[in-house]
Amino acid sequence: MERFLIVLLFLISYDAYSQTAEEYRNLGRDKVKNGNYIEAILDFTKAIELKTSYASAYYERALAKAKINDNKGAIEDYSEFIKIVPDYAQAYNNRGLAKRGTDERWINILNDFDKAIELEPNNSDFYYYRARSKMMKGLEEESAEDYNQAIEDFTMCIEINPKDKLAWFYRGKTQLNKVDMRVDYYTSKFSSIRDFTQVIMLDPTYGRAYTNRAIARVKGANKRNRKDRKLFKESCSDVRIGIRYGERANDLIDKYCN
Repeated sequence: MERFLIVLLFLISYDAYSQTAEEYRNLGRDKVKNGNYIEAILDFTKAIELKTSYASAYYERALAKAKINDNKGAIEDYSEFIKIVPDYAQAYNNRGLAKRGTDERWINILNDFDKAIELEPNNSDFYYYRARSKMMKGLEEESAEDYNQAIEDFTMCIEINPKDKLAWFYRGKTQLNKVDMRVDYYTSKFSSIRDFTQVIMLDPTYGRAYTNRAIARVKGANKRNRKDRKLFKESCSDVRIGIRYGERANDLIDKYCN
């Protein structure tokens, strides 16, 4: 009988301990909803102190840390979460995004997106974020190969989600970067124009698509050439529409409209 009571007391105390950790986690969740990220982090920390293998508390603390740009702290928490739950694709994606906010090497950043895609190959967001990372790497290292890989990932994203205007937009921007490098010049130029046009079809109020299409149209054109004047007129129209929708592009007015 005495042994039974000891076991019962242990189970009751263990249950209370678990509930207390969960209560702190729930308090943290409520504070995150209200934008009180620092206080939420304190609550998630208390939950973890009470239950050191509390996966969701690590994950949600990582999300909160990312909100206040504590990227290194977020990386540590995502890594702890992954030790407990190694097959959750979103954690790898989020850790990759957090690493992008540090001086982490590109190979380590991209490895996380690779793992996320391996676990969920039909998630368009993971291709998008890997593509954006490869685009940034290409810009930093002036690498046409990285741009090409980014375009492949944006294309995969679009195949899964054809209405993702940002995937269309940044694929166009990547093509435009290749034009600036004079890589596949004409193919890249006209591909970028098509992508920006598709963005406008998806969202006619997206000002950046108009201004970038304007820039792409007049690449390699000369305002003094009669045959190119139509391009400048079209670009001028795009710039004016872009400004109407919030773009700060008055400098382009001087270049294309005057």
